[in-house]
Amino acid sequence: MLNKAEKISSVGLWTIRRMLAKDWTTESMQLWEQLRSLVLQYPTASTYDWQNNEYLQKLYITSGEKRNQYIYSQYSDFNDVTIDFGNDKVAFKNSKRAKIKGNSDEVAIYEMSEKESGLQAILRYPGMKAHFEEMGYALKFEMNEYLLSPVLFHNIYKGALGEVAGKFILKRELGIELSPITVPEYFEFFDYKLSDDVYVDFKNWKFTYVQDRDEIRKDILRKLEAIGAKRVYIINVVSDKNYKPSAIVDQCLVEIPMLIREDGTVCYENLHMICKEDFENVN
Repeated sequence: MLNKAEKISSVGLWTIRRMLAKDWTTESMQLWEQLRSLVLQYPTASTYDWQNNEYLQKLYITSGEKRNQYIYSQYSDFNDVTIDFGNDKVAFKNSKRAKIKGNSDEVAIYEMSEKESGLQAILRYPGMKAHFEEMGYALKFEMNEYLLSPVLFHNIYKGALGEVAGKFILKRELGIELSPITVPEYFEFFDYKLSDDVYVDFKNWKFTYVQDRDEIRKDILRKLEAIGAKRVYIINVVSDKNYKPSAIVDQCLVEIPMLIREDGTVCYENLHMICKEDFENVN
């Protein structure tokens, strides 16, 4: 079961990489959005759901029992993944399986779970639960036979969750109607357009973002130049830590570390970092 789960995780990784490596087309953009919608509907899936959906069959993993979480280690950006359904983090970290592919003194253990996703904090924002119900998105990680693979959870689910939540919050709080990026050459550069030359990218910031901030900023600025935009807002939707907001390079890159706190309340100080001039002429 573990070997099969890890092989399926590799299938998911290369499915994602193939899509990102090729030039986007209308068809591939549509498939990408369908995948994002699928994971939001099914962070876990029943056997019935699995039997009736080819993407669940190709990309979801199982331990043979009903679960809603597991732990794993990964190396080289998910090229090597070791999954564990049975141990706690300490036992897994000290196991031979976790140490085979990495430095035994630096084994990092991750968790695929509802708690790690930030879903419940997002649903505490007023109106969000009803919005998710309307969209058909899961309100919890049900105990089920099939689960998101590590790469689907980390690279697709958490990102899609942040985008859906962030878009809803900006609409409700500021009346901002974000638009999808429909030009194939720039698809997945950022998440949404705020206006013709202003973009928004929602993030799920962790400590790694703080560590790698300089390199991430360089990549963002490269995309900004390529797309010919005036400004991009990099917005973390929910956090229990309010890192200092920042605006760099003549205000063209604005980092907003938190829209809502974990109790669902809005951080208005951060929200108002979005310049009115960027959306007043649009609405």
